[in-house]
Amino acid sequence: MTQTRRTYCGLCHPRCGLVLEMEDGKAVKVSGDPEHPITRGRICSRGRLMLDHVYHRDRLNYPLKRKGERGAGQWERIPWDQALDEVAEKLSSLREKHGAETLAFSHGTKRTYHWDERRFYNLFGSPNIFGANNVCMCPSQAVEYATYGGFAWAT
Repeated sequence: MTQTRRTYCGLCHPRCGLVLEMEDGKAVKVSGDPEHPITRGRICSRGRLMLDHVYHRDRLNYPLKRKGERGAGQWERIPWDQALDEVAEKLSSLREKHGAETLAFSHGTKRTYHWDERRFYNLFGSPNIFGANNVCMCPSQAVEYATYGGFAWAT
């Protein structure tokens, strides 16, 4: 049975209105919502590819550990508990050897507050969280609005 659900795209700033066609709890088609007051049925190419982003056959949904030499392309699936323990051990080792500042994280223009990222870095002891607002979507949108009055949409 096919259902239709209205939602929005969270892949970038405009939060385009979407209409999803659902079958058995899985989205099978995405399109712009013509009733959305701002985007009026328009979505960008990233929004159009949302189903690939969510359901692509090569998407990783579980931890993998390298098996063999680096670059050999050999991986084995491991349990979540093992993966988390190994990552925690490696991070602790790096902090002990080089100090907390050895770890840094960069992000885009903060579509959400990222409270979990900030809390993790606070607990780890690293002040090295920085953004890329100058190379992300904000400057592009500012130029588009200043030049021709709006965002470039795919129709």
